[in-house]
Amino acid sequence: MARTEERENLMKMIYQMGIQNDFSREEYEKFAEIQTSGITKYFADGYLAVSSHLEEIDAAIDRYSRNWKVSRLPGVDLAILRLALAEIYYLEEIPVSVAINEAVELAKKYSTEKSSRFINGVLGSAAHALDR
Repeated sequence: MARTEERENLMKMIYQMGIQNDFSREEYEKFAEIQTSGITKYFADGYLAVSSHLEEIDAAIDRYSRNWKVSRLPGVDLAILRLALAEIYYLEEIPVSVAINEAVELAKKYSTEKSSRFINGVLGSAAHALDR
């Protein structure tokens, strides 16, 4: 499976878990069972990064989004941001520019044009803060 497809499936799982407000290992295993292509290291590492650092990731979203808090974001946009920030902060093998670009592409596919610009801005701010 291509990384783009893995990322898309991971975003869908993060979205589902966010809607249910359940990032437990049990929910992960339920989702993993229905993955016909199997679970890769990237997928497992991405889940662990999000589930283990959810509070920090959500705090970063609150910090870098203007006038939007996690509680007010559309579920798809929130899932995309959570995944991208997990990649940026915790998955060192993913270049920051790739994480941002892929998140913008996911937003274009699953959300709105405004969302893709918003996501790009939030992630750009978070990446800029890392450079300091």
